[in-house]
Amino acid sequence: MALFTDAPDRERNPLGGREAEGFALWLVTSAQKAREAWDLLREQLPLSNPMRYVAREAASHYAGVLAEWENVKRGRSQYVRDDLARDYFEVTLISKVMSAYGAAEYVRECGYGSNSITADGRPIADVSAEYLRTCIILAKYIGVSELDVYACRDDQAALMALRSDRG
Repeated sequence: MALFTDAPDRERNPLGGREAEGFALWLVTSAQKAREAWDLLREQLPLSNPMRYVAREAASHYAGVLAEWENVKRGRSQYVRDDLARDYFEVTLISKVMSAYGAAEYVRECGYGSNSITADGRPIADVSAEYLRTCIILAKYIGVSELDVYACRDDQAALMALRSDRG
């Protein structure tokens, strides 16, 4: 299956078209906590510490997902037709898990150590952290365990099937 090729027969809202109870509050709280952590670590850690980078990226990631979620709730999208806002959000959640998994596997296969830096200056710790964040966000959206999402790796069909496991 191609990664969400936009064809007339493609199933819309691949995660079921609805969020798990409490997702919105969880996302707002998580974005706030990530921002607070970034503010604190920016003051306390030296520039060379990779956790500064991880904290900054986490704050940016959660803020971006929250902004996109707020658009979904308003029935708006800056990327697709407004009536496809939720579909775009769900496709993006799945795609981000898949791409983050791919990046994590790539750095593992290249033999980077956990304290290494990629050629473009990204700490390996952030590569792993991004994958974990994407899995947690998708899990919270559909109301399943993060472990269920991790187990899917980059399998699009398996990630989509998780919607049937929601409680």
